[in-house]
Amino acid sequence: DEIVTGCHFSNAEWGYEAIDRCVKDNQANREEVLRYAPQYKAIVERCRRKRELGWSMVKLCVDRDIEAEAELASYPADRHSLIDVCRLELGHRGAVKVKACVDEVLEKK
Repeated sequence: DEIVTGCHFSNAEWGYEAIDRCVKDNQANREEVLRYAPQYKAIVERCRRKRELGWSMVKLCVDRDIEAEAELASYPADRHSLIDVCRLELGHRGAVKVKACVDEVLEKK
């Protein structure tokens, strides 16, 4: 219902085909997001708050945060304290923001 209603509101002027494509895309993205591994549950839950923008945005949010987490994990040990500081400040906004914080500080050095 949520997907259909959202697609009707956002695509009404484009007609049935646009609405139908929107519904199918959102359903496919939602199914994909809901199949993510349990270790990503916190990321999925945070990103699901954006579902009014569509499930493609939720999926993009999750995918980008998973990628950012992997990149943060690969940073050398001497950067872990900086990562911790950025997580404390921005962790509630996701790994993409944490990584941006770390990278910004490193660029200034």
